[in-house]
Amino acid sequence: MCIHKASCFMFMEHKKKMQGHHAASGSLKGEEANFQRQMDMNGCELVGKQQLLAAEEKVKMAEEETQQYKRRFEECHRQMREAEITWRHQVALAEKKAQDSSLRPQELERENSELRREN
Repeated sequence: MCIHKASCFMFMEHKKKMQGHHAASGSLKGEEANFQRQMDMNGCELVGKQQLLAAEEKVKMAEEETQQYKRRFEECHRQMREAEITWRHQVALAEKKAQDSSLRPQELERENSELRREN
């Protein structure tokens, strides 16, 4: 039982005891009893409203937390895309360098062949 329900229950029990005491002494009339019941209901409604406000606050906090996680996820996803672009660029540069390195001996061989023909 939550604190609010417990306090509402205790409030109602206390009122019942008071009504029993007043009824035994004959001092509580029908109109007063109706007023007392109305007050009891108002007390429980107040507790219910407090519980609703507390639940609404928890929902609001959960929504804010969800938005924070969503922003963090989007930021991580953006960083991952940037890292992938950087990695692909580095791979392309390495492949170009490797291709240039493999072509260089062929160029040198052609230059040597041309020099031999000229001599």
